[in-house]
Amino acid sequence: MKQVIRLGGIASAFCLVAIAQGEGASSAAETGWARMTQCAGIGDDKARHTCTDDALREAGLLTEEAKATAKRKSFGLQKPEPLAAAAALPPAPTSAASAAPEKKDPGEHLEVTLAKVDHAGDGKLVLTTTDGAVWHQVESDAVRQVPKQGEVMKIEARSLGGFVCQPSKYVWFRCYRSK
Repeated sequence: MKQVIRLGGIASAFCLVAIAQGEGASSAAETGWARMTQCAGIGDDKARHTCTDDALREAGLLTEEAKATAKRKSFGLQKPEPLAAAAALPPAPTSAASAAPEKKDPGEHLEVTLAKVDHAGDGKLVLTTTDGAVWHQVESDAVRQVPKQGEVMKIEARSLGGFVCQPSKYVWFRCYRSK
């Protein structure tokens, strides 16, 4: 049932694009809907998702800017655990190429502006960014130069899913994002 609702929302988006284009609205909506039904018939999740993204890009509904904004907002957040129902299903057959775990880009980083700097009850730093993200210090060692509100801080992804917060050139500490 959810698939029908999702496709209905995408079909609505195609209709809105078609209406905005003026004449030929129904033909553009029909073409978009035909493309989405073609994508829905693909059995492989990854291939179906790629097909849907391509159709949305062709319609002008999925842009690189929107993709970059979503990536920035989710940087540092843990991915949700798979549902228990999904865990109960038998694993899908995979090829040797797709069986390798996804690796993070070792140079993946983000620069943020600090909106608020607090100390938690245990003395560790709690840093809130202007984007609303909340980062916590992992280590118990005191940070010599405490960052201040308005400063720019670099956050870099490290191995094994860890992050390093670097408020200045010579000050850095391990951190994690809670919100």
